[in-house]
Amino acid sequence: MFDNGLDVAGKMISSHQVTPEGVTLTSRQLEAVGEYRGTAFVSHGQAQHSLSLFDTLTGLAEKGWNVHATDLRGHGYSSGKRAPLAHMEINS
Repeated sequence: MFDNGLDVAGKMISSHQVTPEGVTLTSRQLEAVGEYRGTAFVSHGQAQHSLSLFDTLTGLAEKGWNVHATDLRGHGYSSGKRAPLAHMEINS
């Protein structure tokens, strides 16, 4: 539940699309709550996935936006080669 008492997380829909190369991409959609304002496409950053932006996704939906987010190839619940994370190591 959120400040306005709406449980938009319960209305999150997950779906899967398969690319011609056989990579499965996982997407999430949330329907706008209240007065419709538009559609937002949200993309995560390196070493993240769409659910790491959960508060952003649900916050947008609560403010009237239809929200779409996809786990990019190799991230989160999407398949594909995982990116090496050596560039994120901190050298002392």
